[in-house]
Amino acid sequence: MSLNRRFRNGFSFGANYTWGISFTGNTGLQKRLQHAADGTFSVRADQAVYEALNRNLDRRPHSFKANAVWALPGTPMNGSGSSASLAT
Repeated sequence: MSLNRRFRNGFSFGANYTWGISFTGNTGLQKRLQHAADGTFSVRADQAVYEALNRNLDRRPHSFKANAVWALPGTPMNGSGSSASLAT
């Protein structure tokens, strides 16, 4: 869901809420390999423990972000950011 109020009377704001679903088992965990001196490799014995500890890695079910802008009273609003004008 998103809510925005455009710039009016020196104030604007926006807010965004996201509800995320669970992607359990889809966290992108890498297989941890054990290399032997003869050049062979195998999956480490503690791979199942590693996956169990990290199964909810980066799971954020609720995300809320907001921003706001307030123009200071008495500042010019000519869009240039400066009250001086250039004459050529």
